Amino acid sequence: MPTTHRIVISVFLALIVLFAARFVHEHPGRERHAEMERRIAIASERARALQEENLRKLRQLDAASGDPAAIAYRARTEFSFVRADEQVLLFPEPTR
Repeated sequence: MPTTHRIVISVFLALIVLFAARFVHEHPGRERHAEMERRIAIASERARALQEENLRKLRQLDAASGDPAAIAYRARTEFSFVRADEQVLLFPEPTR
């Protein structure tokens, strides 16, 4: 093969490599991929936190399930439950 052909082929291949590298570097999908990776990381962290919270609440539930006083206390404080023989008085908030 003549030297001129080798030079032309070498230049042509070099141009193909440069265009390919530029396309990969500036491809719009690359930025979208990075954004999706960031969102996945955030969602994974949130899922982990929710799993920990659920586990903590299940442990609290297990601890309170055998203690009627603990159940009554939580029902009153967290859910505003009252007994059947109690009356609830609601006072309006004072206006200024």
